[in-house]
Amino acid sequence: MEENLISNYLKVANRTFKKLDEELIKLGLYRGQPSLIMVLYNNEGTTQKDLCEKLSVTPATMTKMVNRMEKTGFIIKKTDTEDLRVSRIYLTQKAKDIKQDIFRLFKSFDEQCFLNIDENERDIFRNVLAKIVKNLS
Repeated sequence: MEENLISNYLKVANRTFKKLDEELIKLGLYRGQPSLIMVLYNNEGTTQKDLCEKLSVTPATMTKMVNRMEKTGFIIKKTDTEDLRVSRIYLTQKAKDIKQDIFRLFKSFDEQCFLNIDENERDIFRNVLAKIVKNLS
């Protein structure tokens, strides 16, 4: 029986997550956390609400991620000086120290995933993924 596209996509996604999770755990991170760190590298002091929008996650997911990362020492929450109801999120030095490790990990992972796939095929893949994202939005 021929597999459909979604089955193949899910197989790739599952293998991708598994391999990436194995590498992230070495840095003390979980899936999703590198994206949060990268957003904060460029937007220190962002609110949780804004982080939800930038990362397209629910407030509950963001709260869990922020709490976990605060406990592991990657971020700190500070109360906004002008609005005491708002918390702003900042990177700790620990998170700043692994910036290059995260970049290297994703570059290496990208190279592994796209080994023997030429630039034309990569462009087609990028375009197809963009269309899938648009279709699901």
